[in-house]
Amino acid sequence: MDLRPRVLIVADTPALMEDLLGWLVPGGYQATVATTFATAMIQLGTHPHLVISQLRLREYNGLHVALRARCEGIPAVVIGQPDIVLEREARQLGATFVKSGEFARERILAVVPELISAEMAVDSGSSLTFAVRGSEGG
Repeated sequence: MDLRPRVLIVADTPALMEDLLGWLVPGGYQATVATTFATAMIQLGTHPHLVISQLRLREYNGLHVALRARCEGIPAVVIGQPDIVLEREARQLGATFVKSGEFARERILAVVPELISAEMAVDSGSSLTFAVRGSEGG
C-alpha cells in the first residue's frame, strides 16, 4: 500500500500539469491527473489529501473544483492569473489561491505540505472520534 500523500491535479494545460508533477512527485507525493471537470469529480471520490486545480478549465473553472472538494472535506489550491475578485472568491470557498508566474513553484511547495498536514490531522482525528464512539456503543 502506497502511504505517500495523494494529490489530485486538475489541469488541461500540459505545461502546468507537467510543472506540478515535476514539483510534487520528487517531493514524495503521489499525484493523479484529471484533465476535465468530469474526470476530476470521479477522482474526488478516491478522497485525495489535496486538490490542486488550474483556474481556467474549459466549461468550468478551478473554483467549481474547489467547491466540490470542500463538500468532500478536501482542501483545495487554485492556480491562476492574479485577479483580486477570483482570489477573494477562492478564500470564501476555503481554497488557497496561488498566482501563476515566477513564484508559483515556491508558493506551491510551501502550501502543499501545510494543507496536507492539516488534512491528515483531521483524518486521524475523525478516525479517533469514530473509535471512541464505537467503543461507547459496544
